[in-house]
Amino acid sequence: MNFNQRIAYLLKEKKCSQADLAKSVGVKPNTVSDWINKGTSPKVEHIYAIAQYFDVSIDYLFYGKENSNSILNSNIGAIGTNSSGTVNIHSDDQKSEFDEISKEITRIIKGLPLKERSRLLTLIYEFEERCCSND
Repeated sequence: MNFNQRIAYLLKEKKCSQADLAKSVGVKPNTVSDWINKGTSPKVEHIYAIAQYFDVSIDYLFYGKENSNSILNSNIGAIGTNSSGTVNIHSDDQKSEFDEISKEITRIIKGLPLKERSRLLTLIYEFEERCCSND
């Protein structure tokens, strides 16, 4: 199952509509339809929102499994609010610091042109597969 099929599967499993997901992510319903039916890819900032909507990790969206060693499983978009338990923040000071860092990372990524955002995400996944698959 690929990323696009997994979105369709999660919609069905959670009994949600494409319009529900679109509203939550901040896109038009036809955009979600294109992800599922045409195999188009969401923008980087929408990938995190999709994972959050379904309460799954980014690893699950792309690979269909959780990977506790994953640098992506840390949910870079919201360090400190990770439901998968791979990032443990114990103090409010640390959480605040990580929230500020994640906001800055998100700001930088959003400033990149779409092609560069896609390229960056691809490079992160390739890096992760090379360095973390031997664990």
